[in-house]
Amino acid sequence: MTLIFGISYIGSEERAWLTRQWCHVVSLLNPDCHILAVHTANPDWSFPRHEAVEVYEFPDNLGHLVGFGRAFTYGLLEAVRRGYRRIVHIECDLLFLSPVTPTLDAMTKPILFVQARPHQVPETGLIFFKPPDAEWIHRFAAAYDWRNAGPAHLEESDKLPEVVFRKATTGESQTKDFLGCRCEDMPRPLAVGAAAGLDWLTHATRPHYEAMMRHRGIEPVP
Repeated sequence: MTLIFGISYIGSEERAWLTRQWCHVVSLLNPDCHILAVHTANPDWSFPRHEAVEVYEFPDNLGHLVGFGRAFTYGLLEAVRRGYRRIVHIECDLLFLSPVTPTLDAMTKPILFVQARPHQVPETGLIFFKPPDAEWIHRFAAAYDWRNAGPAHLEESDKLPEVVFRKATTGESQTKDFLGCRCEDMPRPLAVGAAAGLDWLTHATRPHYEAMMRHRGIEPVP
């Protein structure tokens, strides 16, 4: 059995809409997986209800980078606590338009990253884990050390999750070239039509996500 978990913070109607699409897409494509959302509370926005998605909520907000680390580590360790040995992190502001099982089945190392264009660093919003044992996850979480993460500034890039993940898994990770991007980081705006053929997408606009979903025959939900 596989656990898919995503970390979430909702601060706008656009993010709430995207989170509803996340619930819809992840549950539709992965009916054989358990789905957990690790949500940081916002008094103005609640996580959308979905019958296939379990929600764990932190009552306080630690900020972007430290908050990410706390939620991400919680999801990993909760998966181990429940006995899962196949774990996928799909962040709730990222849509991944493929089932996770074929990728997990083909993995030959404990962790698989996709590359975030244009920077070609591990995309923290989409990570596959197939560790040999629970102790591997505990070692990874300790190496990540979210409590000591620094601000998300380029001049402190050695503390960014992308860099820490890569260092913590030297020799134990593999990559897969899924077609996707962090839309806001692209050197030129991504045309809405170009999103249609992507496997994954994040930091984009509603029309981009809608084009991507409809290209795969998935109708967006309200």
